[in-house]
Amino acid sequence: PGSVDWMFHLDHDELFLPPPQGLQAHFKHLEAGNCRLCLYQNFEAAPRDHTTTPFVDVNLFKIPSGRVSKTPLGAAGMNFWAQRTKARNYFLYYDNGKSAVRIHKTQSGKDIAPTSVHLLYPPDDLEELITGKHGWTTFPEHELSDMNLTWMSSCHEEIVVGAKVL
Repeated sequence: PGSVDWMFHLDHDELFLPPPQGLQAHFKHLEAGNCRLCLYQNFEAAPRDHTTTPFVDVNLFKIPSGRVSKTPLGAAGMNFWAQRTKARNYFLYYDNGKSAVRIHKTQSGKDIAPTSVHLLYPPDDLEELITGKHGWTTFPEHELSDMNLTWMSSCHEEIVVGAKVL
């Protein structure tokens, strides 16, 4: 696709909030760093009541567990949300993020295409993503081993971590 540079999968109840610098600046920064895949932490909506209009009614979001302060108050907050579910999970659904992938022909002439809604990359391109350090994430580095994503580079720059999936 000549006019599409990046692809991002979002569910019907999700939003992508670009960083304060703007969407174009965000993706230009990724491209300038030779990033081809960026995995974003997701923030889960916490509606107070059932709603069919979440973008109108919901204004409370749980931050990713890795960003909750490691204090008694942070632990109490996570416990509060976990006790509200049978499975005692902090997030009700998934906490493995969503990714954007750069769509372009590779040097081998192949198009980049998604294989999962959470981590968009073709399996046969994984080696190139690893060796070239083309995979970035907003997840903290200490969480990557539990997710089998040690090949990704954890980014801390505001123009990257300022982007959020809600």
